[in-house]
Amino acid sequence: MKKLSKDKIFGIVLACVLIGVVIFGVVFGVIRERNERGDDSASGITVVFVADGTEVSREDYPFESMDDVFAPEVPEVPQKVGYVGEWDWSSVEAGEAQITVNAKYTAIKYTVTFVADGNVVETLTLSAEAHEGIPDVPAKEGSEGIWVYILTGEDTVTATAVYY
Repeated sequence: MKKLSKDKIFGIVLACVLIGVVIFGVVFGVIRERNERGDDSASGITVVFVADGTEVSREDYPFESMDDVFAPEVPEVPQKVGYVGEWDWSSVEAGEAQITVNAKYTAIKYTVTFVADGNVVETLTLSAEAHEGIPDVPAKEGSEGIWVYILTGEDTVTATAVYY
């Protein structure tokens, strides 16, 4: 289990406070609007989680159980190869009786060391969004070569030239 940094813990606490403020504002606005119209058309709040334009989760919370809205069932952020995902609580969208929380993906940066015949050819920092500059496999007479990538650490990769 990874140890959380102080910044990460602060971010989580701040996110909880922000969602509480947003939810309170939406609930208050829906109740005020409903009272001004003189109808009972809104029966609660819907919390929707969206990742890359696809709905991940939708939960309805009736006004009778508003305590649950302040601690909604938060789904896992769908995985995306080459990225770290998290729910973006700082840009929650509030509409009429609905709160939408979008996923935010950040490209993982990793260091790739290119090695041919035991010699380092080049070392680059790459990501899913920035992967230009990969060197050609050094030529070897009578052979073709390809890079074979091996994850050697959390954010390090070794690309070894393999000839055939």
